[in-house]
Amino acid sequence: MPKSLQEKFENSHAKKEVLAKPIWGQQPGDLMYISSPQEIAHEIQRIPSGSFLGVIGLRKQLANEHAADFTCPLTTGIFLRTAIEYWEEDRTRFFPEGLPFWRVVGKKDPLFKKLSAPMQELLRHKQEEEGIA
Repeated sequence: MPKSLQEKFENSHAKKEVLAKPIWGQQPGDLMYISSPQEIAHEIQRIPSGSFLGVIGLRKQLANEHAADFTCPLTTGIFLRTAIEYWEEDRTRFFPEGLPFWRVVGKKDPLFKKLSAPMQELLRHKQEEEGIA
């Protein structure tokens, strides 16, 4: 049976892995950080209004915070989408201001196309409102 968004959000745990072979431009022995949907939601909350970090910036920030060489791009995208969809399901979740995913996802990011039409419109509106180009 497929997991619910809540299960995906709540039951993923961060970890580090040492690469055994090259991947994504990284070398064997590099330390890869794999985040979690909860941590990604928390990191997004920390981005100040009017600022844009982007997915790559988010990955770099997470790697730095966890003393890793890089953060897994695949799981970051999956967990970011999980957090956004979990919040979309019930917008009372997280903090009073919601989940300001528009400070991480750009209109040209592949994830943007995977968002629902209302979430795409919200992203456009909020980026314009906060002066994010």
